[in-house]
Amino acid sequence: MPSVVNNQEKNITMVNLTINGREIKAEKNATILETARDSGIYIPTLCYNESLGPEGRCRLCLVEIKQGKRTRFVTSWLFLVEEGLQVQTETEQV
Repeated sequence: MPSVVNNQEKNITMVNLTINGREIKAEKNATILETARDSGIYIPTLCYNESLGPEGRCRLCLVEIKQGKRTRFVTSWLFLVEEGLQVQTETEQV
């Protein structure tokens, strides 16, 4: 018997963010790393493995983010995208 396909669209919330000056739309629950990779932006990783739980131990995937007036460093594998987030992957500090 053929399987039944559900044609209802999923209600996916999108957010707008900037990575290295590029405006990008991403799914709300995506990580910075996933979003960057989907957009063709390289962020190096060492401990990242989809089959393992998120660890972020090696810190190789660090990026600089700006939220409002606050700037800080986060592991891109663990940090979820947010509306208006500004991400830099190639600063001198990174």
